[in-house]
Amino acid sequence: MSNISINGFKYDDLDSNGFRGTTLIQGENPDIVLILDRSGSSTNEFFGSVSVGNQNSTKDFLSNSILDAEIAAAKSFLSSLIDQGFGASRLALVSFADDASIDFNGQADDITFNSYSFNIAAENLEADGGTNFNDPLAKAETILKDWGSDQGNVIFLSDGEPNSGSLDGTSEFRSLDDLGYNVQAFGVGDGAARRKLNA
Repeated sequence: MSNISINGFKYDDLDSNGFRGTTLIQGENPDIVLILDRSGSSTNEFFGSVSVGNQNSTKDFLSNSILDAEIAAAKSFLSSLIDQGFGASRLALVSFADDASIDFNGQADDITFNSYSFNIAAENLEADGGTNFNDPLAKAETILKDWGSDQGNVIFLSDGEPNSGSLDGTSEFRSLDDLGYNVQAFGVGDGAARRKLNA
């Protein structure tokens, strides 16, 4: 029998089956902050196996951009939450470029004009500016603390690496981690900085 080694990303293998654990969120009724990168480079084309179309058609005329892919992923994530029975979970959407904004803060299944309020907020994102990792993570911490969350989750998507502001987000990540929050980071597009996202 040959030896098997695992290289690359650090990951949890809680059931010791040799595969990365697939649980994205923690908690019986999880609190979640989803962070999306809307920096200028997210207007670049998304080279995925499936075209995602124009998800923010009221904001730009681009189709199948990296930001479109992020928005499509966010909407798919919401559908998954609701399908799993987490419609009552507290959910926030934070987007960032040079600075961050809180675009949605409510309950996952909140409805506005017969559509999910979260999806409407995501569809209103527009790309512009640089990439600041620290500000959105700080906003996520503020939201989770305001909620009094003891089962908080932060899901962070970016297409690049920090080039705006003086911090790369690692100190803010440590603060979130020290508070016991579950933080997951994902790269979208071929310009995503694996080293920075891993850090």
